[in-house]
Amino acid sequence: MTYLISAVTYIFDIFIVSSYLKNMLKHFKKKYSTIYILCLILVEVILYINELLSSRYNSFSSVVITPALSILTTFALCCFFSNSIKARILTALSFQVLVSLGESFFTFIITHVNPDILDMTNKTLLYSIMNLGSKVMLFLLCLIVTIFFRNQKYDHPTEYSILLFTTPIITLVIFSFTPLHFLSENDNVFFYEMLFICLSMLNIVNYILIQRAFISTVVNYTNMNIQRQLDFQKGKFEQLSESYRQNRRIIHDVKKHYFYIQEQINKQHFDDLKNYTSTAIQSIEDNYAKYNTGNLVIDSFITNYDNIATKNNIAFYVRLNVDFNRVPTNDYDLCIILGNLLDNCIAACIKCNNSRYINISIETTDNDKFVIHCENRSPVIDSTARQHSIDHGFGLSNISHTVEKNNGFFVYQQKNDIFYTDIMIPIIDESKRVFKSVNHISVHPSSHISRHTDIPVPPGRGRQ
Repeated sequence: MTYLISAVTYIFDIFIVSSYLKNMLKHFKKKYSTIYILCLILVEVILYINELLSSRYNSFSSVVITPALSILTTFALCCFFSNSIKARILTALSFQVLVSLGESFFTFIITHVNPDILDMTNKTLLYSIMNLGSKVMLFLLCLIVTIFFRNQKYDHPTEYSILLFTTPIITLVIFSFTPLHFLSENDNVFFYEMLFICLSMLNIVNYILIQRAFISTVVNYTNMNIQRQLDFQKGKFEQLSESYRQNRRIIHDVKKHYFYIQEQINKQHFDDLKNYTSTAIQSIEDNYAKYNTGNLVIDSFITNYDNIATKNNIAFYVRLNVDFNRVPTNDYDLCIILGNLLDNCIAACIKCNNSRYINISIETTDNDKFVIHCENRSPVIDSTARQHSIDHGFGLSNISHTVEKNNGFFVYQQKNDIFYTDIMIPIIDESKRVFKSVNHISVHPSSHISRHTDIPVPPGRGRQ
């Protein structure tokens, strides 16, 4: 049974070091998974051999060789992760520090809580129990460290951490308060040896199950947000399609208007004609886009969000200087960028009580860049919490991914209650590039300055 405890101890050690490395490091080289598992086993064999030979070392050699061997083998395992040499060395050293602390803490606790344990006659059993208990303490210390320094995308909720800590803490309590010396004398050791083995295995199983449950929750939230984003994109394309159909209807109706006007002029029904043209003009103003750069995505989206802003009492300042022939993105990507950007602006402004505004500038520059700058009022939000939350929105990440796909740059920051966004995408296509001096600025005839720009822009809304 003592050998079984030793085997469980080494299995537990493999599990601890593997989970610690995966939490502290990043980008595990999955193509070497089989070799990694074999190396884990080899490391434990090396440590076992060193344990057998340690009785032949003097005390100084034992203190130096064993920790050095542990650090070197842990560092070798770190090489299966795509991290810097510095990160690997720090991880290997920190793990060895935790190993030493685990042994010291467990020895201190069990000798003070149960001092008679040192009087056990079965020294082999005592060593096995102490070794296994030290691994449980090491596991608890590793959990504490990884809670604060783990390299993961999402923060774990408090309930998750409580569940993780419960099992090793209960295990340590049972280890510490079990009167082993009394039990060994009464031939009840087998039961408690099995108890310690089962508790140790329970720590492994509990950790794996909780981790999988958390990953499953993350996947579900991710899928839900992806579906939400797909629905969002579907809505934006329907909006774009409706704008296109509306323009086609207006163009189609213009021909009918001309025929009717010509007929009324021929009949000299001028009063009827006056009423008719007034109605027609109002209809065109109600349905035609307010902004006309020639790019359907920009015109329809800016017009739509201008109307939404007006309904929500949000000041909407727009500056457009766009040559529609030089926009470097396709309509789909531009929908993602503008749709997510303006959706975020509207949502943020609605949460503000007063002085709500959106200030957006879109232009194609003479140095071959497509630039979007946006400022909007926004409630103060902890950006770190937003980034690491499971249920965070995918708007900013979708913008970032789309901009990077088009070889551009996307930066954003919040200063007090103002959120700033800047997007720059280079115009790479030779057919869309211009070859003019930077000092010569030419405004394309299709450029449009919003009717709102004659309103004084509030202080602090200039380009940052």
